[in-house]
Amino acid sequence: MKTWRLSQKLTVILTLVYAAVFIGMLIARPGSKQFYYAFFNSSWSVWALSFGYLLIGYSFLTRLWWEHPMLEKLVAQRTEQLTALHNLTKAVSTTMRPDEVLTAAVTHTKGALRADAMIVWLVEQSYDTGRAAKKVSVKLHDGFDAKPDMLAFLGDQPMREAMDAISLITSPQSDRCSTGWCLRAPLRWQQTVIGMIGVVRWDAEFSVTESQLLESIGLEVGTALENARLYSAAVEAADVDSVTGLLNHRAIHQRLDRALEQAKKQSRSLSIIMMDMDNFKLFNDTYGHPIGDQVLKQVGKALSEVCRPEAILGRYGGDEFIVVLPDTGPDQALGIAQEIREKTDLSGFARANEDRVVPVTLSFGIASFPSDSVNRHELLMIADRNLYAAKDCDERIAATTEAQRVSRKLRGEGSFAVLDALVTAVDNEDRYTRRHSADVTEYALWIADGLGLSEETMRQIRIGGLLHDVGKIGVPDEILRKPGRLTPEEREIVQRHSWIGGLIVSAVGGMEGLVDAVRTHHERWDGEGYPNQLRGEEIPLVGRIISVADAFSAMTSDRPYRGCLSWQAALDEVLANRGTQFDPSIVDLFVRLTHERRASISDEADEAAQPFAA
Repeated sequence: MKTWRLSQKLTVILTLVYAAVFIGMLIARPGSKQFYYAFFNSSWSVWALSFGYLLIGYSFLTRLWWEHPMLEKLVAQRTEQLTALHNLTKAVSTTMRPDEVLTAAVTHTKGALRADAMIVWLVEQSYDTGRAAKKVSVKLHDGFDAKPDMLAFLGDQPMREAMDAISLITSPQSDRCSTGWCLRAPLRWQQTVIGMIGVVRWDAEFSVTESQLLESIGLEVGTALENARLYSAAVEAADVDSVTGLLNHRAIHQRLDRALEQAKKQSRSLSIIMMDMDNFKLFNDTYGHPIGDQVLKQVGKALSEVCRPEAILGRYGGDEFIVVLPDTGPDQALGIAQEIREKTDLSGFARANEDRVVPVTLSFGIASFPSDSVNRHELLMIADRNLYAAKDCDERIAATTEAQRVSRKLRGEGSFAVLDALVTAVDNEDRYTRRHSADVTEYALWIADGLGLSEETMRQIRIGGLLHDVGKIGVPDEILRKPGRLTPEEREIVQRHSWIGGLIVSAVGGMEGLVDAVRTHHERWDGEGYPNQLRGEEIPLVGRIISVADAFSAMTSDRPYRGCLSWQAALDEVLANRGTQFDPSIVDLFVRLTHERRASISDEADEAAQPFAA
């Protein structure tokens, strides 16, 4: 470096001397051609020019040799920066999610400018005061783990419309205080500043070239970020129901798909609650659709208040709602359904300037993964089926019973499928049959479990409970659906169903062991039952068990000719017939188990609802 500077100085000095001599001689002998000839052809002039040219050449070569590594380094650095800018542009342009745009911007900018830390500020609209106001907050940062005070300091810095640099005292407590810098560039979209991006070095400044690069990054990121925001807003508008603000039918299916896949991967449970507003058409017809929309909004608000943020809420149809609950089992879902029911029952709906409150009630159907199904369509179908079953019960909430799950599994067996098809045929004429059979199976299994029966006997009770009324296929439809009390002749025809059912089951291969459960469930402990008037322990155990379960289910279910009894009233009736119609030991066990189970279900539902309470 010194040699190059010395040769440069000598060249300048020699040139000046040469020019001074020439000018002096020119002044002494102006206009003489011999002067020019003598001057340029003299030996000392030739040597002086030659030496000057050599010095100039040497100076040039020396400078080229010295600056070559620096030029290479500069070119490499610029190439690296342009490559990083290209990669950043590519990264932020290939995603339409704002959070991914910011993450890509921070990652690539930090590498391109060799920064120690990164920070991004964004402008947000605030309407807390009733009018729009710009609020600036730190949206993303990286590299501040060891310097939280610096993050807080930079977070309080105001927005700027142009590039700026903030000096940072990075070691105020040390003997040798060091200064860092935060270089900031505005994020622009159509001449509007929507935020700023900052790069931080703890002990070095940024060059002019780096400042220009960051400014270019601000333009790229600002455009990509606002495009992603607009796209997200458009997608959200397409996914959201305009009345309730919840997800619409299409979006809920998409979210359910993703939630179900996640549950499968993580081996976690998931539950669905489908809800239907009771008599909503009558409400609309009475008060008008604008009032109906207000009621829908109120229900949507109730769902949002009861369910936690991870729940997926949607309006499934005109008056139907759905809640998808990740990491939630059937008992928890039951508790949440009870919470929603209580909230909507208590609130009701009142029009402005009116004291009268119109009740708003919902019915609930619950289905759970994996206990009910692992398929989205089946889960929705089961939840919908339980929803309509709930409309026929006092609690207005129905979940899948164990008997129903067993029934679905057994339908894969050929023999059971044949008999189940007959039960379905009966249910098509008498809607009471299918639900009644499921309840009978549930109650009978309580008793069997309390008695500690073998697994084979439990299986007979499971299937026998579901098929115990299969003989009704031989009872005329008009008798099954008769709304009033039966005549003696009609009652005799109905009583034949247990005998017909026994014949049907005995004729199906592999089902011979179920004959006792189907044929004897109407025999009485005192011998006054049918079809064979068996008495006491002459009646097979499975028949005595299903007899109690059948009577209790019948009394707690609505029929066309009478309303249902409460659980306690039905239990009182069972106790009243202890030792006459029913086996006394089974009655005592069933009454005790019913009280225990009902209390346990209520307690579990209350506890399950707590984690999801708003």
